[in-house]
Amino acid sequence: MSSAGQAASDHDPERVQAFLQEALSEAADLARRMFHTVVEVGRDARGRPCSRADRSVESLLAHRVKTAWPADRVVLQHFPPVAGTGEWTWVVDAMAGMWNFVHGLPLHGTSLALLRSGVPLHAGVTLPALSSTYVAIQGWGLKHPGERKSIAHGPGRPLGEGSVVLVSGRTPEPDSPLGHALAALATRGVEVRRLGSTALDLVLLATGDRVAAAIAPEADLLDLAAGAALLAEVRGALSDLQGRPPWPVDLDEATCTRRRTWGVLASVDPGLHQEMLRLLSSGREA
Repeated sequence: MSSAGQAASDHDPERVQAFLQEALSEAADLARRMFHTVVEVGRDARGRPCSRADRSVESLLAHRVKTAWPADRVVLQHFPPVAGTGEWTWVVDAMAGMWNFVHGLPLHGTSLALLRSGVPLHAGVTLPALSSTYVAIQGWGLKHPGERKSIAHGPGRPLGEGSVVLVSGRTPEPDSPLGHALAALATRGVEVRRLGSTALDLVLLATGDRVAAAIAPEADLLDLAAGAALLAEVRGALSDLQGRPPWPVDLDEATCTRRRTWGVLASVDPGLHQEMLRLLSSGREA
């Protein structure tokens, strides 16, 4: 077998699926034990806010990945990337919604995503306080562990009263392009909500049937990798704010000290995605 074939065999979907389920179960147990006990937030070496729970979960998952796949690269939030020699990269987001976690709010989560040559293929996400875990294996659908039936969405509904759009990041200025786009959504009766995490927005978009789209004016690889894999399995769409796909990503650029960020739009339906892109374009022209 060629080295490329051997590498692919090492990352057999069944093995990856089992690993995601086991590793995320351990991470969820650890996070639950620390929930309501971690209230202090410090700074990591890059100056990013970081709690003891972040570091603990991140260290656990990095160790689990390198034990199972020693040659793979691992991208982390609060520690430097762990070097690898092949085309496979794991992206660990240990505590999406960290501030929610610290303040005792149940909307927080942990994700693991596996990329090949800069493209997300498989991912798993756990929301410990909600006792929910999702695993997406390319071509196999998005599922709860142990269930055969995949999560699926019906045809996208037109944006209108009762639709929900999630927005992360700072509140845009009213006269900014995004500010104009959000104002246009409001005139249609669309509800705009902020949950405190781009990564969580993408998970809720992919796994639910109430959220129409998610907008992130500034997101990095850790925010996007797992959510992109989940969305792909429910035939959702993810692009930059001009409609261009972000993949494959240059991992050296995306994981350097000053990480590359993107403005991102994600939708549950390609037709709805185009409608949202037109709204964003109109906002830029306003």
